[in-house]
Amino acid sequence: MQKNSALKKGNGQVHLFRCANEFLALDVNSGTLLEISAEAFDLLKKVNQAGKVSLSETPQTLQEDFNELLTLYHDEALFSPPLEYSVEYPPHLQGMCLLIDGRCNLACSYCFIRNRTTYKQLSGMNFEVAHIAIDFLLQNSPYEELEVDFFGGEPLLNFPNLQSTVNYGNNRAQATGRKINFTLTTNAMMLTPPMQEFLIDNQIETVLSLDGSQETNDLNRVDPQGKGSFNTVSQNIKEYLSKNPPPFFIRGTYTSQTVHFADSVRYLFNEGFPVVSMEPVVGKNYGFALKEDDLPEIFKQYELLSQWYLEEKFKGRDITFFHFLLDPLRGPDLKRRTGGCGAGRDYLAISPEGNIYPCHQFVGENDFILGNLTEGLNNLLLRNRFISLDFSTKDKCLQCWARFYCSGGCHANHYFANGNIYQPDDLECTLLKKRLEWALWIKVKLKQS
Repeated sequence: MQKNSALKKGNGQVHLFRCANEFLALDVNSGTLLEISAEAFDLLKKVNQAGKVSLSETPQTLQEDFNELLTLYHDEALFSPPLEYSVEYPPHLQGMCLLIDGRCNLACSYCFIRNRTTYKQLSGMNFEVAHIAIDFLLQNSPYEELEVDFFGGEPLLNFPNLQSTVNYGNNRAQATGRKINFTLTTNAMMLTPPMQEFLIDNQIETVLSLDGSQETNDLNRVDPQGKGSFNTVSQNIKEYLSKNPPPFFIRGTYTSQTVHFADSVRYLFNEGFPVVSMEPVVGKNYGFALKEDDLPEIFKQYELLSQWYLEEKFKGRDITFFHFLLDPLRGPDLKRRTGGCGAGRDYLAISPEGNIYPCHQFVGENDFILGNLTEGLNNLLLRNRFISLDFSTKDKCLQCWARFYCSGGCHANHYFANGNIYQPDDLECTLLKKRLEWALWIKVKLKQS
């Protein structure tokens, strides 16, 4: 190597972090992920701080590490130049959420629908509105494969309309040579055998809500009389899963009251549920939302869960935790990675009365009505804001090392935390980056094995 060889930060970005007493480096622009020695870690840390480290100023004992890093640097795997991408996104609709019933047979303490919406939204969608919504999707989308998500409240309270909408949607899509993939989010309280058969026969993917063991679940997921939902829900889910249903996952929620979520995730896996998600409650207006004081314990929980999860994967166990998925959720499409969820752009939500919102979390917020099914998308100024919304429009995201993984985060969470869709919630960002570091560590260890 030349004596004047140097590692230069330039416009590149390398994120350095430690997990399980191991040292890792992520080149943000190229996506290169490395487990490195403590010595290499310190060298890269100096580059981050000083902007440049040359071979001539590197101690003899570190020059082997330096030369290995320099090779990666010349291959643009470290401090690689910024990516070039277009911030223009076509406003083509591809998916739609139908709030088919805003009512619910549970009274979960953290439910955003229950806490934010008015009586008008807490009702059932009728057949006419649901069918018009299907037509609206087909008329406004150029795609061959579309998505319709049934959401609530509890969608199964309006099961006859759900059945009718699926049948209508399938017939209308087939008539135009297209396909609609349906999904359902349910608390599973009403998941009776006839409903189970309908979901299976129509290949409807499901998100089933359960927070963990009976003690944990029944702390927040109760009926209006305060009775826990665990016994009914767990029995219905296990009966449903015994029938070899279409893809599904268990979605749990953790709050400041149930912050020991690693136990809950392990419990759900050990109950035979192979795919699990455990989502945090964030937001400044809820007493049960996570606070900064909870962060040390949450970090500990991610460490415990990550190490257990990796051990189980090494044993050959076929389990998937959503927060530890990386590439499958984003893929190679850079525009997708920069553009985020697509709320208000290629995805819309329809309220029971037929109003159109950017996503289900905005339902009931009058300032975010994009139009209605009768008149169409007539709030073009708001629509254009969402069409152009990505991490490049959020100042906090521009230099964040996690931007190509979270894509700017959840616009709705930003709004309900800060009153601004362009201002990410600091607590949510901190949580995401910590769990992302552990997900990257797991990726490295699995690749090594």
